[in-house]
Amino acid sequence: MDFSSSKVQKQDRPKFSLLHLLFLNSISLFFIIIFSIVFFIYTIILNIYLKLKIGKSYGGVVPPRDLIFFLPDVSVCHITTVAYARCDKKIDMVKRVKEIIQEKIFDFPDNYPKLTSSTHSFHGYYFTKKYDCNVNDVVKEIHLDKNKELTEEFLKKYTAKVTNAEFGKNGSVLWDIHVGPCPIKETQNGVYRYPIISRFHHSIADGTSLVNLIIHVFGDKGCENYGKKIFEKVLKKQSSGKQRKSFSEWVEANVVNLIKMTSVYMELLFVSAGKYVAKSHLRSQDVNALHGKLLTGEKLCAWVAEDTVECIPMVKRIKNKTKTQFMCVVSTAVAASLSNYFKRNDLPIPEDMSGLIAVLLDYPDV
Repeated sequence: MDFSSSKVQKQDRPKFSLLHLLFLNSISLFFIIIFSIVFFIYTIILNIYLKLKIGKSYGGVVPPRDLIFFLPDVSVCHITTVAYARCDKKIDMVKRVKEIIQEKIFDFPDNYPKLTSSTHSFHGYYFTKKYDCNVNDVVKEIHLDKNKELTEEFLKKYTAKVTNAEFGKNGSVLWDIHVGPCPIKETQNGVYRYPIISRFHHSIADGTSLVNLIIHVFGDKGCENYGKKIFEKVLKKQSSGKQRKSFSEWVEANVVNLIKMTSVYMELLFVSAGKYVAKSHLRSQDVNALHGKLLTGEKLCAWVAEDTVECIPMVKRIKNKTKTQFMCVVSTAVAASLSNYFKRNDLPIPEDMSGLIAVLLDYPDV
């Protein structure tokens, strides 16, 4: 794609020197250490109080790694997937999904503490109550108006409506599944397709863990540990690396890794906190034709279903050929798509747009 003739929208981004970053880092670290000590003591006191007040159903305060997803924002931080259950005959899909969820999850609540608990706020913190939801709180029927047919277009609008809605039980249950009461109108080779919209708060799952959970719940017995095996395989592959053939190569690799790790820790200690403050709190707001300075929080949904699986294998081939990462290929494709949208509508293309990618560092505990 050639965007050389397109108009460019300049973004006013403040530039910070290394001295500025060091100063911001020093101030930030000071406050981070003070706040960490205060909140550590506060958490202990709060934990003891809630345990005495709530009793056996108390599930504990939400850990810091999940607490970040509860920070106030213009919209709820969750992830939504749309899948189709294919059948060769019409069935009561809502009833069947409830039976599966009950059998796989709610019959074993201790194996899925986040999925079978509710989450509540208390004086700036969040805590969970165990065994505080059931299958009827989670599995819901896609509501169709009278004489309304379930089509792809209706499903997209309904999914957008779901993503903008509050979770069940006044927002305390952090996941739900919406199931079509009838197959979608457009049939494929006589196969009935029932839409299933799954929505999970980001403190419960990211994209990878959500797909793995769906495979585990709706798959057969061979899929019970599918997600964990895949995740452990990926981590093992990342940590093991390539086998070195000689002692000199082993020494060279370890020296390079030592230098890299030293630079990483030096950056974490002296620069990272300052970078975070500069990029998150001191940067100017994004301004482009898609949205203004203030976001509304409203989400729009659109997708295209592939008849054959081609996109993911193509991304992998590009990744391997260019020796880059999966997300680099996807981000480049998204940037090109957005640029093409601006050009097609005769709008100026912004120099850059802010984005955030959540990184999963451990196998999710749902």
